[in-house]
Amino acid sequence: QQALTDSQLSICDINAVAVNVGPGSFTGLRASLSTVRTLGQFLNCTVYAFSTFELLARLLFLQQPMLKRVSIYLDARKNQAYFAGLASDASEGILYEDPPRLILLRSDLNKNLDALDAPVSLFKPQPSDLSA
Repeated sequence: QQALTDSQLSICDINAVAVNVGPGSFTGLRASLSTVRTLGQFLNCTVYAFSTFELLARLLFLQQPMLKRVSIYLDARKNQAYFAGLASDASEGILYEDPPRLILLRSDLNKNLDALDAPVSLFKPQPSDLSA
């Protein structure tokens, strides 16, 4: 409600909504998907779904325009990580080069980058990064 008020809009002005479909917290995803589905039905508007990988890749590509490919590892706990490789394509947008999957690590994700199957730098967005 506050966002609509600040933007001088009403709920009737919404013609599309977006939702993150994970990977992420099961409970958080379930709650957000239910909320956005209900909102989309109530407003009779388009619902867009984006993965965490797509959102992080888009942020990285916007911050570093020369970057053309990223490998993203997200901590899945218990010595596991969610992995995906994405590329930026001028005509197609963001494409998956390596499909999302769960991988096993030899040790903690933050301590043993040598356990990963590709050279990476871990990306942990800060709240200030996401407001761009």
